[in-house]
Amino acid sequence: GTLAGARAPVAEAHARALARASSSSRAGARASAAPIWTARPFSSAADHAKPPAEIFGVVKVGAQQFKVVPDDLIVVEKLGEAKVNDPVVLSEVMMLGTAERTVIGRPSVPGAAVHAVVEEHFREAKKLAFKKKRRKGYQRLKGHRQELTSLRISRIVGMDGQS
Repeated sequence: GTLAGARAPVAEAHARALARASSSSRAGARASAAPIWTARPFSSAADHAKPPAEIFGVVKVGAQQFKVVPDDLIVVEKLGEAKVNDPVVLSEVMMLGTAERTVIGRPSVPGAAVHAVVEEHFREAKKLAFKKKRRKGYQRLKGHRQELTSLRISRIVGMDGQS
């Protein structure tokens, strides 16, 4: 008996809240507004127009290869001769391509180049080399920080005059 009596005020309060929500202006506005989901006609060919062909390239810098597009930022081992904001031309382009066409070099694409700008020179986080021979009292800790250069790709040339 007491449990049912205790729930009755909660049920009444819930019913009052529902009645207020159904009579509020927001609920009426929602009912008169357009439906949330509407059917739309099939899309035309203009809706699927191709974006401009963005060129990409695979460039070899030192012992590494990078797939780059204009405005990419790549991190390479330090280019000692280059200063910050200097333009750099990376001429060892191994592949060029767009969405429609790809040119693969053997080993590099003739006449192709990737133009970049040096953004900064920095050193990466320290890498620790730890050696130990157990039970012999031998342990050595050596740290190393590699010097790096970040390059911002400005343009890629060499594919039918595209840049």
